[in-house]
Amino acid sequence: MLALDAHKWEQKFQERMQQEIPWVKWTLKLDKNITPDFLPQGWMQYQQRAFGRFLCARCNRSWMSAQINILCHIYWDPWKSEGQVLMRTFAQKCQNCSSSRFENPEFSIKNIRRILKNLVQYILHVYYGHGFEEIVVIYEEPLDRPSRRRINIVGCGVRCSSRQKRKSSKSLPSPQESSSSLPPLDDSLIPEPQGNLTLGQMFMLIFITVCALILGQILNL
Repeated sequence: MLALDAHKWEQKFQERMQQEIPWVKWTLKLDKNITPDFLPQGWMQYQQRAFGRFLCARCNRSWMSAQINILCHIYWDPWKSEGQVLMRTFAQKCQNCSSSRFENPEFSIKNIRRILKNLVQYILHVYYGHGFEEIVVIYEEPLDRPSRRRINIVGCGVRCSSRQKRKSSKSLPSPQESSSSLPPLDDSLIPEPQGNLTLGQMFMLIFITVCALILGQILNL
């Protein structure tokens, strides 16, 4: 894991942008003051989640999280053919320390590349008409139990949940599961047997009886 280094992020971003569109100048700066949905006119916003590690400076406890919010504010000047990105990674607070401070995340090289690749692909999609398919969060280590429940995340004073959204299974249920998931039968929908014969049924029964008697007399002649 690597601690957040502004120069490294800016350098990696510019290298990737130069590979995609070398004739355009794009810059990236880390900014802790930007907030979600508060943008100057003409700016665009892009957010993604990332996986990283935190280390508490008070108790030296470390924890992993896949709910690290990466916020980017993007501006493109077509007249100067220049663009700039302001990026913020949101800190988290240790659960074991009541008076702990918010700690900045650390990312692996693989996750830094993923974050920047998603950002570059988004810029190419919005301003240059390229396709866009975001790379999902890369889990490099198992999450700690506390981070599976709730964690303190800095950002507008909101206490956020760290539960992961699980993908619904596409496999067919077993016969036992299918039968158990069926709703109980409603007795009111089952018709009760009729005890009395209708008028038509009575006439039909009398007609059959009379026919049987006449046929018996004919056979006895």
